[in-house]
Amino acid sequence: MQTGTSIAQFYDMMKIVPRNQAILLEGDTGIGKTSITRGFADSLKLPLSLIQVNEGSDMVDVFGLPDLSGDRTVYKPPSWYLGPDKPCVLLMDEVNRNRNIMKGLMRLATDQRIGDLVLAPGSYVFGAINPEYGSLYQVVEMDPAHRARFLLVELAPTVPEWLDFARKDGVHPKIIAYIEEHPEDLDTFSNDDNITKAKGKMYHNVLPCRRQWHHLSPMIYNGEDFDSTGKNRFSLDEYPDGDQFLDMTVRGMVGNGCAERFVKSYYRSGGCGLTPRILLEGTRDEWKPNGEIVKTLKKMADEDIPSLVSLAEGIGLILNKEENTLWNVLHDAPNDKAKGYAENLYKFLFMCPPEVVSSFYYNCVSPSLAKGKKWGNLMGVACSKICDIFDKVLLTK
Repeated sequence: MQTGTSIAQFYDMMKIVPRNQAILLEGDTGIGKTSITRGFADSLKLPLSLIQVNEGSDMVDVFGLPDLSGDRTVYKPPSWYLGPDKPCVLLMDEVNRNRNIMKGLMRLATDQRIGDLVLAPGSYVFGAINPEYGSLYQVVEMDPAHRARFLLVELAPTVPEWLDFARKDGVHPKIIAYIEEHPEDLDTFSNDDNITKAKGKMYHNVLPCRRQWHHLSPMIYNGEDFDSTGKNRFSLDEYPDGDQFLDMTVRGMVGNGCAERFVKSYYRSGGCGLTPRILLEGTRDEWKPNGEIVKTLKKMADEDIPSLVSLAEGIGLILNKEENTLWNVLHDAPNDKAKGYAENLYKFLFMCPPEVVSSFYYNCVSPSLAKGKKWGNLMGVACSKICDIFDKVLLTK
């Protein structure tokens, strides 16, 4: 069972939550707590107001500066307070970074007011925290009395939700293709290898997260038009240290655990614009004889065999990870998704030179079958013509 809340589920949840119920978003760094809150505010056409908590914050940041000029002390409204007549979505970010501030903010969560400052009717109050488990985050524990003031939402946006956002936001296609093949590298705790390698001496404690992948994207774009010269700073033809330069850039953003894998993926994928996911999910129109997929594959078959091999390996990775979702258990047969994948895999292999087909079989299909994976047979059942291609190529070797 899913243990966290996806973005779609969060928006459905907010349709049943009263406006006076405070929400506590809990999730790892970079998971999207602030951007999700901003998106929610935008959906209601409400301004987003932010109280940013850190270890050095004190209550002046919340109440505002005191004015002692009159008979009684009053506080000048702080910048986060928009007034008693302007509804907003108030986000108290990093609430569990400062124990004293955390205590002071609890009345905002309970009553939507603090001191003389009262939020306008129709406002929402959100808190955002990093998890308290382990030693990764320097946070203080929120006791049950504090948590009881909120509806706790443990955010776990899905990989497809991030990929959909990334495509709409123009994230570099090679980053998108990499995450499609390595979804376990999108978030900090999804791959133990990332945690292990973060303990090394170089780039200590740099770990992947969705925000860091997003921030890496413009660096890749800028590197491919280096200093606005049209040269690719990562190109091995133009710069002998291009791969080292890319490796250092990636390590600095998403850490040691991902860098080596990403760099290999970057150079294997070439500049064709195709990804394994595009090939598997392409529509009939996209696979027409005069379509872009077919034209690109024809050109690659003549000029870029290594990239075809890379695409085939990527297809194997996807099928390896998704094989359990490609079978109709009730009818003991491939489902429609598997049939679509298999038809496209056949079209891809049909256009590949024999060396790519044999590489795909020996490096992807055969090892997976030896490990008890079933996707190789699954694809053959969904489209028997795949087996015919293997037989034709392998028997003639």
